[in-house]
Amino acid sequence: MNKFAKGSLAAGAGLVLLLGGAGTLAYWNTDIELTGGGVSAGTLELTADTEQLIKAGPVTLAPGDEQTFSAELNLLAEGEGIQGTVALDETSILYYNAEGVETPDLAEKYDVEITLAEEPEGGLSASGDTLVFTQPGEYTIDVEVTIALPYGDSVDNSTQGSSVNFEKVSFVATQTPVEN
Repeated sequence: MNKFAKGSLAAGAGLVLLLGGAGTLAYWNTDIELTGGGVSAGTLELTADTEQLIKAGPVTLAPGDEQTFSAELNLLAEGEGIQGTVALDETSILYYNAEGVETPDLAEKYDVEITLAEEPEGGLSASGDTLVFTQPGEYTIDVEVTIALPYGDSVDNSTQGSSVNFEKVSFVATQTPVEN
């Protein structure tokens, strides 16, 4: 008898022994169907009541002057345990030299600060120039953006005739990870 025939005979005998020799196989089986809900993603949306910042203060700055802009932002943060920040995108502020050429280096000469116009309500706080939300909710955020041309100890004429453009200023809401 060759090796293949012997192997087949042994495998067949083993199968018969496993099946109990009677040629039947019995096992139990049951199942259950459960109903449940789905999962949906939350929302992080930042909107404003107006399309422009409202300005207050001088039109032309000299060293030591500042100008304040204000806006009302609306934040919708939905999701279990969602938290994050709202910050001014300082790269959206454009700086131009006296010749009207965009000059990003002028940003170093001006001070830009974001503050809350009113004391924040539950789940919202200020941390430096960033607003922090720590729970889901709908928030109305009255912000003020102040730009100042600081008065210094030395002469710096590089800001003379320069301008700052707040035409397309943007704020960014960003989710941050929940720390366990």
